[in-house]
Amino acid sequence: MLEAIQKTKRYQDRGRQAFFSDDDTQQLVVHNLEHIVESADHMSQRFKKQHSAVDWARLRKVRTMIVPGYAEIPVEDVWEFLRSELPQIEKRLLKLRTRASSPA
Repeated sequence: MLEAIQKTKRYQDRGRQAFFSDDDTQQLVVHNLEHIVESADHMSQRFKKQHSAVDWARLRKVRTMIVPGYAEIPVEDVWEFLRSELPQIEKRLLKLRTRASSPA
């Protein structure tokens, strides 16, 4: 998940105009978001309850927004998620990884 977040951030760092003007960039971002939300979806309920600082429900909602077949992908909503929510999710996942790798 963290690797996909890092890849997504590289595209976001190119800026709003680059994101909205390039279909390939949008597709790559959505592909990485799919990886993130699908990985989150496969986490156990127990794990999600133990690590409730991550907004798992919000990731599920993002999944329905971007998974092909539901409707046209709302790129404005995707951009807003990248800008306002993904950094917090990344921060919380990094904290989980740090805790998991720390000796008990």
